[in-house]
Amino acid sequence: MPSDYPVQIEVRSNKGQIVRYRLAPELYARSSKVPRSPGERVVQRLDDRFAIFHVPASSTSMAERDVLPVYRAQPSGTFAIPTGRLWVRFAEGIDATQKRELVEKVGCSLEELPPWTASGAWVRASSGKVADALAAAAVLQGLPGVEHVEPQMLLPSVRKSLR
Repeated sequence: MPSDYPVQIEVRSNKGQIVRYRLAPELYARSSKVPRSPGERVVQRLDDRFAIFHVPASSTSMAERDVLPVYRAQPSGTFAIPTGRLWVRFAEGIDATQKRELVEKVGCSLEELPPWTASGAWVRASSGKVADALAAAAVLQGLPGVEHVEPQMLLPSVRKSLR
């Protein structure tokens, strides 16, 4: 797994709570639709689209762009996979489209503007690299008018019995 991913990701909620994710360098994730290479061992299927594997991901049969880092939520140890998308919420009254140029200056682009809020946007690094998006999160957080930045993390689904 490339070492350009942050060792730890911290996400602060509106109420001041902090969620920490710690990089699990012994693991990597990729599409579960791709046939497994010899020696690959599935650690967990996250859902129908992604599976988590034990390293080495440095196999010559795998392109770096096909693998994603795996983090563990602290202290639970739950697997979390960053998608490369960041949720950015601007201060009330600031339309996300007004900040497009500023977001682009830090190497990102507005990817999706949800219809239910004008002050929020899904942002992605212009390079398309997950590592670049994670690095941009702190820079985006420091921009004027930005209230919250959070990387989108894929987590295992939890099913509860109705009994």
